[in-house]
Amino acid sequence: MGASASSSSLASSSSGILTDKEVRKLEKILAREADAEQKLIDAAMKDVKEAEQALSKSTKNTQQAQKLVAKTKEREIAAQKGVAKAQTRLASVQEKGRQAQEAVTAKEQREAGADRAVQQGYADFEDCHRTAEANARDRTMRLSQIRAQHGMDATAPAGSPQP
Repeated sequence: MGASASSSSLASSSSGILTDKEVRKLEKILAREADAEQKLIDAAMKDVKEAEQALSKSTKNTQQAQKLVAKTKEREIAAQKGVAKAQTRLASVQEKGRQAQEAVTAKEQREAGADRAVQQGYADFEDCHRTAEANARDRTMRLSQIRAQHGMDATAPAGSPQP
């Protein structure tokens, strides 16, 4: 701005006709103004290019972040599915464990019942055996008494001929 003010003062200071020196001076001033404007334009263009590069980089970063968010969401969904599947498996395993425990308990109860039946069988067998032995002793004693009463040999087996 200062250069344009001085150029207009140069033009108005004379009677309307410029000398060669004044023209060269004005040309230099205008050339400096053009250079300064070009430098401003170049700087502005550089700033625009840098801003475009920053925008491009920012856009790429945003796209990468969006892709990362999408991948993370996919992984989260997959993890949730995995958790749900694991929970289903856990529930299934727990149910099978409960059923197996019920089966074991039922088998233990049947085994205990069978054991009681076996023990009762042994007890019944022993009672029967004792009764049979007592009956055999009783028969032997009665037979001995009968033989003694009839003058037979008490030690001879039953059904053997008498001498």
